[in-house]
Amino acid sequence: MGHKIPLILCITCFVCATSLFTVAFYGLLQSSSASTARITSTFIPEQKVLSSACAELDSELDTRGSRLFHSWSDEELFQRAVDMEKKQQMNVMERQKRGVKDISRIAINSSSTSESSSSFPSVSPEGSEDSVCHRGVSSERSLLKPKVAFMFLTGGQMPFLPLWKRFFHGHEDLFNIYIHLDPFRVGVFERNSSDMFWGRLIPPGLTERGAPSLAAAMRRLIANALLDDPLNQYFAVFSETCIPLVSFPTVYSRLTASDKSFIEILTGEPTLQGRYASRGGEAAMLPEVPFSAFRVGSQFFVLTRHHALTVVSDSKIWSKFSTPCSDIYSCYIEEHYFPTLIDMADGRCATRFTLTNVDWNVQPNIGHPRTYQEQEITRELIFSLRRNGTFLFARKFAGTCLEPLLKLSAVLLEKDMD
Repeated sequence: MGHKIPLILCITCFVCATSLFTVAFYGLLQSSSASTARITSTFIPEQKVLSSACAELDSELDTRGSRLFHSWSDEELFQRAVDMEKKQQMNVMERQKRGVKDISRIAINSSSTSESSSSFPSVSPEGSEDSVCHRGVSSERSLLKPKVAFMFLTGGQMPFLPLWKRFFHGHEDLFNIYIHLDPFRVGVFERNSSDMFWGRLIPPGLTERGAPSLAAAMRRLIANALLDDPLNQYFAVFSETCIPLVSFPTVYSRLTASDKSFIEILTGEPTLQGRYASRGGEAAMLPEVPFSAFRVGSQFFVLTRHHALTVVSDSKIWSKFSTPCSDIYSCYIEEHYFPTLIDMADGRCATRFTLTNVDWNVQPNIGHPRTYQEQEITRELIFSLRRNGTFLFARKFAGTCLEPLLKLSAVLLEKDMD
């Protein structure tokens, strides 16, 4: 019995201590709980305000085109574009199997989906004699109209922005704009004056003549446009010195009436031999690009979606053209890569001429075309540049031409036909 007394005393002391702790700290615990409630009730409105501010910031960033910005490498960007197209093709094939006629999400037609979902044009020097030109949009155009991706490759400000805004006005549901800008000039656009150009910058990069960077920037423009909107079916490239020669409806009708790319593809030019060997000899391009397949053409073109996918899915031909040139004065990759690739992959589905009028007759030996000056801008010039409807755009215009061009905008945009 004696040995149980200490145990009983320990238990009694523990119970008493617990009771005293509960009595002593009950008020404090109650106070703490109330304080926590007050803190929570105070913080929640602030949290709501903070969330609202974040939402406004996200909205502001989105209007600036944040969704066009990304940190992907070129390889990842191109792969995403190709994968998205494969996914769309698979979705269309599934709908066709189920017999469902639903075009609300479809931006490609059955002719392009009848192929394997993983197949893209193979590139061979002989070309594709049996290729079928792919019209990118369902024939039910009244329900789903294709869009034109206007892609501007510029090193700085766009002096003809006011003219382009007049050109685009009223047709916002039929086009998208994409701009590749020098990374040190990304602040040249002002929100109050940019309108539909605001927030349309893709991730910028440095470019220079005689290097692969210009052609690489054009490939990035195409890939971003492919990813951004599946309704983009025509991909047109411009510089800051380009202007429209006709109205938007005329351009749209001309493009959508054709199932071919408007890209200049020339053979037999006297400069081809030297340019082909500009990477350290003719062997540098072999075996992927034999001289017989080497082409030249204007870097201002309009590609169909099918050919745009040909560009972003290519790595074999690009590996040759992206090799640095030993002679930069004979190296104009942007004038050779695209016409060579398209002609090798699917030449039958190209018009082999451009829609942008450029005059090389004035200074053919210095690597730059004629630059039109302010005093040359007349109605007669506009009509002559159109060449009876052959050309829809023109370059190269000095920035000082803006005012006289705006005065003639009724002629340019076909509101004054006299």
